[in-house]
Parts: sequence; structure tokens; C-alpha cells
Amino acid sequence: MRHDEYTSSPSCPVEAAIETIEGKWKGSILFHLHYGPRRFNTLHQDIEGVSPRILTKALRDLEDKGLITRTVEDGAPPAVIYALSPLGETLRPVIGALEAWGRRYLTERGIACAPAGEAGLT
Repeated sequence: MRHDEYTSSPSCPVEAAIETIEGKWKGSILFHLHYGPRRFNTLHQDIEGVSPRILTKALRDLEDKGLITRTVEDGAPPAVIYALSPLGETLRPVIGALEAWGRRYLTERGIACAPAGEAGLT
């Protein structure tokens, strides 16, 4: 459920945070941008299974929420670069904590997950 105001419960800050970044692809987008700015095509290649249309929609939503920036650089064709905004930068510890928790969760269940370095991330 989407809220315009979060005043009815002590958990409202958590609800607001989750609603801001929820969605199948937003976590992956934020994870990849956590490692540095990316061009649209690079993000599309890095995030398996997302269509260009859905990726564009998720990027626009994150931009509308102020979590990422979109910069168009001159060229033929123009390069569109996405990066964490100053507000998005405040998510760095959260993204790192989610990555660490997720790796621990998967490991405890015997599920393999490639290290970030193997995905071309540094």
C-alpha cells in the first residue's frame, strides 16, 4: 500500500524506506550504482532479465524520488549516465548492509552467489 503520509504507526519510517526502493529491479540498480556511475546500456547488461522499457521505468522512478541522477553527455549517440544522487549516496551503508546480509543468508542456505568482483564490480 502506498502512503502519502506516514503517521499512523511506529514502523512508518521503515515502511517509507521500503516503499521508496521496493520493486524487482530497483535494488539491483542501486547496487550497481553503489559501485559507481553507469551508462544505460551497461546497467542493462549488468542486470539480467530486465527489459529496456522496465529498466527505463525503474530509473525514472528512482530519479523522481531523488535517489539517482541522470546526465546526458554530448556525443553521437549521446551517452546517458546514471549515478547516485547526494540523497542516494546516503543509502551506501544500507546497500552494503543489505549485500552483506544477503550473502550471509544465501550462504547459510547453501545457495551460491558470485562475489561482486566477479560481476565486474570494484
